[in-house]
Amino acid sequence: MNQYLVYFKTKTEFEVGLMFKIEVSVNRPNNPSDDEIINDYLKLNYGETIDYETLHCQVLSDVIHIDEDYCVET
Repeated sequence: MNQYLVYFKTKTEFEVGLMFKIEVSVNRPNNPSDDEIINDYLKLNYGETIDYETLHCQVLSDVIHIDEDYCVET
């Protein structure tokens, strides 16, 4: 599984941050790259509202899950 953090501003200056977890699969038609999958998702769900000059994508090496039992030492 590949994980990415994608963030951008819309043309109305609204900031959006998304995390993508893309399963590696041989069953996808045309075998698209992760970039193609992310760009297709953004186009379908955000269309022309994205300010593409502010679009950033970072690969996440790990995602830390913190559950309700975590305590902060004081």
